[in-house]
Amino acid sequence: MDWETWCSNPVMACMLQFFGKINLGWGWGIVHASLTIWFWVLTDLPWWMYTCSVLLLSEVGERYNLLDRVGKSSGCFSPLRFDDFALAGAMRRHEVLILFRTICEYAEEKTIPAIQTIEIMGDKYIEKRAGVRCNEIFHNLRMDLVEHIYGIQHINLNFDPEDDPNDEFSEDDFINLSTHAYQGALRSCSGGISSSYARSNSISADMPLNSDVFAVPPGYNSPQQVHITQGDHEGKGVIISWVTPDEPGSSEVIYWAENSELKKHAVGTVVTYKYYNYSSPYIHHCAIKNLEYDTKYFYEVGIGNTKRQFWFTTPPEVGPDVPYTFGLIGDLGQTFDSNRTLTHYESNPAKGKAVLFVGDLSYADAYPLHDNNRWDSWARFVERCVAYQPWIWSAGNHEIDFLPEYGETEPFKPYTHRYYVPYKSSGSTSPLWYSIKRASAYIIVMSSYSAYGMYTPQYKWLMSELPKVNRSETPWLIVVMHCPLYSSYVHHYMEGETMRVMYEQYFVQYKVDVVFSGHVHAYERTGRVSNIAYNIENGLCTPRNDGLAPVYITIGDGGNQEGLLYEMVDPQPGYSAYREPSYGHGIFDIKNKTHAYFAWHRNQDGYAVEGDSLWFENLYWKSSHDSLATSF
Repeated sequence: MDWETWCSNPVMACMLQFFGKINLGWGWGIVHASLTIWFWVLTDLPWWMYTCSVLLLSEVGERYNLLDRVGKSSGCFSPLRFDDFALAGAMRRHEVLILFRTICEYAEEKTIPAIQTIEIMGDKYIEKRAGVRCNEIFHNLRMDLVEHIYGIQHINLNFDPEDDPNDEFSEDDFINLSTHAYQGALRSCSGGISSSYARSNSISADMPLNSDVFAVPPGYNSPQQVHITQGDHEGKGVIISWVTPDEPGSSEVIYWAENSELKKHAVGTVVTYKYYNYSSPYIHHCAIKNLEYDTKYFYEVGIGNTKRQFWFTTPPEVGPDVPYTFGLIGDLGQTFDSNRTLTHYESNPAKGKAVLFVGDLSYADAYPLHDNNRWDSWARFVERCVAYQPWIWSAGNHEIDFLPEYGETEPFKPYTHRYYVPYKSSGSTSPLWYSIKRASAYIIVMSSYSAYGMYTPQYKWLMSELPKVNRSETPWLIVVMHCPLYSSYVHHYMEGETMRVMYEQYFVQYKVDVVFSGHVHAYERTGRVSNIAYNIENGLCTPRNDGLAPVYITIGDGGNQEGLLYEMVDPQPGYSAYREPSYGHGIFDIKNKTHAYFAWHRNQDGYAVEGDSLWFENLYWKSSHDSLATSF
């Protein structure tokens, strides 16, 4: 084996780069000779070559460039090779950044999944200058990694908690640390992680209709099924909806700001509908506008002894650096697992201030003759949450309710009568697709089950909507749709392919940050990938890493009676970063205009446990920063 072949081996090249950058010296080289056994097992090079290489690392590593050498090697690592690389030694902060930036650059060049986790642990400082302590390093190092190295999806830094966080940090200071980079760029070409978490395979059972979660409020014609959603495009309005079962009653809403004695009135409208042998109760919708931002309001519906009071908080004024937290729930239904999901979300200290609901609400169509009484029971079930914080609705396949053999040919009839949205404020002609602004986010809701091809109303609306998004005002561009464009579960596999072909190019062009979907009854997260420029190898078209593409997150794991999906495509596709068939909910926490944090919480865990998580770097601000940097 010649020198060129030896150095182009991925493992050896990475060793050269890592040890060279931190300049461990001959002494440390001897210490790390113990790693040769590990390398020998994972590679096909002779053991003696690695033994010698460790002793030479400090001399040749400094002069050896990872990208030059590894760039001449094969397209990706072998399965599991170099999956968890560890090093230890004294490192300056900027050397840590160089090390991880090198890893990420290699990942991007080789079109292999970006690093998902970097874990740094340290408990000592070697040299103290300007009072450097580990907690300060924790903060600064985290921010540097997140801000300057694109593609890192999760960072854990664990230092001595007793250190003074107020101590200053100097870039020249050293720390003693152990570093692990894993689950991603140093993994295989066949994708990310398929969770082996143990769970029940049983189908979710419906809660009995006499359960207290479905309880009807006492009193004649008492308002029930109360729910709210955003009522305008800017976030200064709210739509309050409720049902009266016996007669129309009053459609008036009384509302007032916290700490204010001035009560205001608004009057809504009443609608009803028939569905086969079912007649709906009286459905009230009242739009309230011109509210104050970031203000708590109380409101009352009903009259006399049946009057009921609730409250909500308006979002902060729209702006680029406004933090805001969204909950993510989908495919909920009304089973015992549905109740666990909702309870888990409500009890989560990090829960959102609003919910992005990714479709499939009541599953009424799963009952005989699409029993619309199940729409009523479901709305009573979720009232405890959605009466107090707005849920941003999107329609799924279980909202279609198309039953032509019984004369029901109007798609989405129950859904559109019961759940009003502010679609007209965004110029939409249908409540099935619309947009809103909320804090620093611009949210576009799309319909997977309406016509979306070229020249259709939804297509024309989206083509006029995307150019209007002002990312300087609302940097976070979020798309919500029911059917995922990327999924590696066998059931519903490639079901969203035609919509992906239609719209993925625009999601990349306009730098959509994330696409949330449901439909697949499990959880999955992709890397930033696109399949626009087809990568045709051996007759196959496969997605490629694309730093300007959205992350696609499927969160159709609310708990409905159809149960979880367990069968996955094997091997795991390269676009899939993490997948797990468990019930749960998500939290999307916008920190500022540049960063947001997503966490997925499975129902079986405590609130602090995150089944999966991801740091987002805003695509608009990242590309703007990169463009500015290259201009100098």
